[in-house]
Amino acid sequence: MQAPPFGFVPRAPEGRDADEIATRINRYRSRFPPFQDALAPEDVLADYCNGDQDRGCRILVSDAGHIAALAFIRAIPPRYAVFRSRVYVFPEFQNLGLGAHIDAWLRATATLRARGKALSAHVTLQQRIIRQDERARSFLLNAGYRPFRQIEKMEIDLASRLTQSEDTDTADLSGFNWATDFEDYVRAARSVDSESPFYEPVPLEEDLKRYRQSIPTGSDFDPSLVIIARVSGQLVGYCVGQVSSGEEGGIGVIRGLGVTQPRRRHGIGTRLVATVMEGLRRRSIRHVILHVDTTNSAAASRLYASMGFQTTESESEYELGLDLGDGRRSEFGAR
Repeated sequence: MQAPPFGFVPRAPEGRDADEIATRINRYRSRFPPFQDALAPEDVLADYCNGDQDRGCRILVSDAGHIAALAFIRAIPPRYAVFRSRVYVFPEFQNLGLGAHIDAWLRATATLRARGKALSAHVTLQQRIIRQDERARSFLLNAGYRPFRQIEKMEIDLASRLTQSEDTDTADLSGFNWATDFEDYVRAARSVDSESPFYEPVPLEEDLKRYRQSIPTGSDFDPSLVIIARVSGQLVGYCVGQVSSGEEGGIGVIRGLGVTQPRRRHGIGTRLVATVMEGLRRRSIRHVILHVDTTNSAAASRLYASMGFQTTESESEYELGLDLGDGRRSEFGAR
């Protein structure tokens, strides 16, 4: 692998690095309004100093002891066909070749892990950047990445009045029941996901494992925050909410929303979101966030905006096919 530029030492981040990492990332993000949320040291400890087998993180430290760059990579089980990453090269250390070293580390890390676990020949490395960061965009394009999708973070204060529409369909809404609803939920989610141009079909058994991770479990599960819609007994829509306890009092998170194609434009999505919001209100939650893929789900973005959500962050994702070095290579055209 490419050696780091002279004067910089690569290593895994440690707990003592959390304050400096948070400060540097917040300073970097503040250059691109409307980024508002400050990253806390405890978030750094959870996300970047976590030794989970499906995660990896590296920092580059200057000879003066300052953190110059940070890279994070996460494998997406169970197929290990996608590796998501994020890179920060802090402004005072740009134009020193750190980006090329980090990119080489990301590729090597993803390739090594994919060789042992990937169930598909189509393995990709994704990198997310702030949409307005032209320097990062140019670097990724020159390095062979291609544009993948646009992600927006949207937020709402629950003190606001939610806009609702009248449902013109006969949909029955209820809280999620693991025993009776899970497989129907997976089939509906597969139907919604299959509309993406990047969807890769897998056997139902594999998706049953994957989607099980998309719904909170144990003490985090609250049936009033996971709402399904049925018409004539068929599950046609779902909205998955959760309370995140990372901030004082907690915040609400909309983790997923979907309505199957024949039942759209009847207000079911709005009713689902509004019902989850009401569940959050009953738990004294006053602020809700979500992330929406505006490339493949422009209608969802419009729905949230019509209910009063506002965009507070805007990011772009790029992807690169990996050569696994064992005769398998990810070809985008083969998807």
